[in-house]
Amino acid sequence: MKRILNAIYNGQLNPSETIVSNDRKYRINLRRQIELHSRLSRTFTPDQRKLFEALQQQESKNNAYLLEKAFCKGFQIGAKIMIELKGR
Repeated sequence: MKRILNAIYNGQLNPSETIVSNDRKYRINLRRQIELHSRLSRTFTPDQRKLFEALQQQESKNNAYLLEKAFCKGFQIGAKIMIELKGR
């Protein structure tokens, strides 16, 4: 337990930065997303491009918020499981 706490404290545990970096399906989906973004973006006026990018930034913020909440909830559930198992 001490090692994981040290890793968290020292900023060495960053699952959000590494969880999908080597995931083939993620890379394929990301490539497709970039391709579609590029194709769509070329059809926009400058004002539409600004609005679309603002929309994307807001979606990213919302997704990051949901991922953080899901992570915390998952951690809480895991802790409850550990407490329950320890009580048996």
